[in-house]
Amino acid sequence: MTIALNQKVNLAKEVLIQELQGKSALAHTQSQEYFNQNEVGTHMLWVLTESESIQAAYNSLLEEYEVDSEQLQRDLLNYIEKLVKHRLVEVTNS
Repeated sequence: MTIALNQKVNLAKEVLIQELQGKSALAHTQSQEYFNQNEVGTHMLWVLTESESIQAAYNSLLEEYEVDSEQLQRDLLNYIEKLVKHRLVEVTNS
């Protein structure tokens, strides 16, 4: 699956999320799988789902963290691919 920066990330309808002390647990209600996120993963997920596009989320995270821009882009796209693989998010055209 090719993910483009102009696309949008949405939490899948079948996913419940519980946040506690900056960390989160995601539960896929159909597969009954649970996924734990650390503080960084939780924050990245919120930024992705609240932004109008992956590009906007990337820009926001780039301003927030001291990280190489290419590294951030690779990490962000890999993270999204992992979430998609586990059916936790859906990637759509903006």
